[in-house]
Amino acid sequence: MQIKMRVNVSAEAFYHVLVQSAMDEIKQVTGRTVDEARLTKGMTYRKKSAGRSIKVKIGKLVPNRKYTAIFVTVFSRLTFTYAFEPIDDRSCTITYTQDYLGPGSMDEREAAKQVRKTIRDAEKRIRKKQSGK
Repeated sequence: MQIKMRVNVSAEAFYHVLVQSAMDEIKQVTGRTVDEARLTKGMTYRKKSAGRSIKVKIGKLVPNRKYTAIFVTVFSRLTFTYAFEPIDDRSCTITYTQDYLGPGSMDEREAAKQVRKTIRDAEKRIRKKQSGK
């Protein structure tokens, strides 16, 4: 699945939100504090969701350009990538790709709808934070 969207925030701001989210999750599930410089390709941690153990692996990170993460369970593997193309200092195009390997299939229409909502929600939070409200 691939989704391409223009957002009215910089690539740098959106990338930072993804990295901060990963750092927050690592802190929450492991108790370890990881700063942005230590969040690197290949870093892994485990979390539980819906009673399942999920191994999360950080994939390719290119500051302000690309963020990839891989989620692996006993049954499946989900890889997602956000790629950023700056338009100007206040907007960018995000290309989100998602690959799923596992039993059954994902409802791609529903997944795409959720991804679009997630991107728009993040955009709103960034804009609100930037405006100081």
